Amino acid sequence: MASGPLLVAIEGVDGAGLTTTSRLLVSMLRGVGVKAVYTKEPSRSIIGDLTYYASKGIIGFMNTPYMMLMLFAADRMAHLYHLPHEPEPGVVVEGGVLGLLRRGYVVVSDRYVYSSYVYQTIGVKAPSIEDVKRVNWFTYPPHILVYLRVPIEIAARRRLTRHGWGFDVYRDAKAYSEASRRYEELVKSLARSPEYCPGEKPSWLKPGLVEEGDLWIWPKGVCYPVPVVVEEVYEGRELKPEEITAHTMKTILCLGAIIGLLEEKFKEYCTEARELASRGLIKVLTGLLK
Repeated sequence: MASGPLLVAIEGVDGAGLTTTSRLLVSMLRGVGVKAVYTKEPSRSIIGDLTYYASKGIIGFMNTPYMMLMLFAADRMAHLYHLPHEPEPGVVVEGGVLGLLRRGYVVVSDRYVYSSYVYQTIGVKAPSIEDVKRVNWFTYPPHILVYLRVPIEIAARRRLTRHGWGFDVYRDAKAYSEASRRYEELVKSLARSPEYCPGEKPSWLKPGLVEEGDLWIWPKGVCYPVPVVVEEVYEGRELKPEEITAHTMKTILCLGAIIGLLEEKFKEYCTEARELASRGLIKVLTGLLK
């Protein structure tokens, strides 16, 4: 198996196919010899289940903006630092996502803190982006942030087909449009102002969390996260999940090798990634792919 570590966050509006892409991506990465692990937020834990049901309005008294902010943050802390994972049959890794990174795994996270930045700040009584960032001070950046760009009418149609509309406090039509706009602004903002450049002292560098000896996980020469936009519609055609995921995988393997966390051999995917970029199918919002 190829070396890691690498943390990839998959983001986008509801209905963008995050779970489908994330799971398929892990399968494709394993197919080329990468030790890849799927994980998600909210996590599969007691805290994650509580957060999930509260977000659906099922636990009514918890469905307030600041209560939800704290629930998602508590689940994220558990996800990143504490929950055990079984990346391979019979192999249990303690210490959350960080534990997996320390062991050299490529972790694909189906949603990350950026979902909180986008969704939990929508509404008149919602927390500000500054509130969300303060509460999530312990969150280290992924190496690569993949934003799946899809027209909101397609995303809404997918959700309706799969689940019916139901009741969800984050999924009315206005919120859909606003979430899409905010994701577009977010990836551009992260390209201009990354969350972490090696040499800085980040808020998440604390005893018992990320230690000084862990900083090798974010190699020098690159600032994090590297934002990548992957198109789901091209020249009027809705791409198949396998196509979207293949484009994502090739880009991730190329960037991971450039960063220095994946084996040098994966730079062979850079030719295809650059071709995808030239056609407008993907966009790396830094100069890393040039």
